[in-house]
Amino acid sequence: MSHFEKNRRIYEEAGVAAHYARAEGLQPAEEVIAREHDEELRAASMLDVGVGGGRTTAYFGPKVRAYLGVDYSEAMIREVRRKHPAFADRLHHADARHLEHADGTFDVTLFSYNGIDYVEHGDRVAIFAELRRVTRRGGLFVFSTHNLARDDMPFRWERSHGLFAAVLGAVRRARLRATNPEHASFAKAPHAMVNDGSFVFRAVTYHVRLGEQVRQLHEAGFSDVV
Repeated sequence: MSHFEKNRRIYEEAGVAAHYARAEGLQPAEEVIAREHDEELRAASMLDVGVGGGRTTAYFGPKVRAYLGVDYSEAMIREVRRKHPAFADRLHHADARHLEHADGTFDVTLFSYNGIDYVEHGDRVAIFAELRRVTRRGGLFVFSTHNLARDDMPFRWERSHGLFAAVLGAVRRARLRATNPEHASFAKAPHAMVNDGSFVFRAVTYHVRLGEQVRQLHEAGFSDVV
């Protein structure tokens, strides 16, 4: 089974969808971006990809001129429609690799909460290309991702405060080593699929280095990368 399908099945679980539905508020980096682009957002047609339980719907739905939220998990779409019934007709099940919208439909596209990291490299590249296609020239694409440059941190011993914390840390590091290839195999790689403990070690997550991420964006046709 591919990582794409394995991770998607996790997001289809009712308990996972309910967990994301409880999340509220923008993250600090998102708040900064929202402030910097406030006027642009108010006039924008926005595509919110990986909408999850509606954390971003609550903020951007009422703010932008036109809003559409999509997710590849039907369980997530059910949760976000339940939580935000006023936007129910603007929340849809969709695959970000193959969107039905015309070129340049949206002024702003968002893929938050590291959602793009739960697919494999080929699917990730396809998603970037598809989101570039549906975002108008001069539009804004915002996303978050895991940084492979800090990936060795969970594998390292760190000073813990108290015996219980030290034991938990040792158990976690042992499990990380058991569920991943030798750290040296991706220590200098541009990107890697890593089991970093997400969803109780059931998910595999894409991590990428900054230079490689910028290269991927340029390859997809994005410019002015910040």
